[in-house]
Amino acid sequence: MVKSHSFAIFDSVPSGICIVDVDFRIVYMNSILLDWIRLSEREVLGKELFSQFPNLNQDGYRERFQQVLKGGPPAFFSAELHRYLIPCPLGDGKHRIQQSSLAGFTDSLHIRYGVLAIQDVSLMYGKIRELRENYHILNRFLAVCSHDLKTPLNVIIGLCQLMEDDENLKESLIQQIKDSGCNECIHKPFTRDELLKVINRT
Repeated sequence: MVKSHSFAIFDSVPSGICIVDVDFRIVYMNSILLDWIRLSEREVLGKELFSQFPNLNQDGYRERFQQVLKGGPPAFFSAELHRYLIPCPLGDGKHRIQQSSLAGFTDSLHIRYGVLAIQDVSLMYGKIRELRENYHILNRFLAVCSHDLKTPLNVIIGLCQLMEDDENLKESLIQQIKDSGCNECIHKPFTRDELLKVINRT
């Protein structure tokens, strides 16, 4: 079967395009999709879509395709739920993650077709996965920091309470702070309530 010239415009579309007739025979596949699936036109044109790609025989795809080809509304297949409709292998043994849609149209000769448009969103999903991993790493880091801050701050709160009850201890600790060179701590002290707020925020 020779590629129909009426569909040649789809070769300039930056997505994978597969067109089927009402019997699900593949009548056109653009060069991008052929490159993704690593097959030639001769190997796919005229073949029944569900025979060529057996994974489409599950999850009710045939019924959804039939509805569209009979004049129903377009069908959308999110990458979150379907990962891919037509297997397009990548070099690492994985498949391209796809966002796909199927829409029906009738040509000037009143022949009904279905256009399956496939977007490769693998790179985007890789970035999302990377961001999620970084988010979890940051959360773990903040949890450790929170613990490492709370422990000494709780000690400080405890010392503050002891100093309120014992003037001698208070004078002794102030002298130790002065001797250590941290005079700023004395001139700009935190109140106990301010320290508690810091602890509760971490």
